[in-house]
Amino acid sequence: MTALSTAEAAAVIAAVVTIGLPATYLQVLRARRHESTRDQIVRLAHERAHHARHLDPRALAEKDLEDHLHRFLLEHPDLADQYARLDRAKKGEL
Repeated sequence: MTALSTAEAAAVIAAVVTIGLPATYLQVLRARRHESTRDQIVRLAHERAHHARHLDPRALAEKDLEDHLHRFLLEHPDLADQYARLDRAKKGEL
């Protein structure tokens, strides 16, 4: 095994730096453009908190209840038709 001369070692280091720095720079640019999952969760939490300050507690509770009901009906399609019929009857459409 032969040792590298100073010039050869400098050439290897220059090649690694020449390839490594731009690649690292591009990765950092991509990462800055892409919102991480953690950042997205934090941003959404701040938005919800901001909107919640402007809503009254009853409206929030009704919205939460509607969301739970909607998810429940998606999981139980057999009950969705019956619920829709009851809802129409409540509104006087039947």
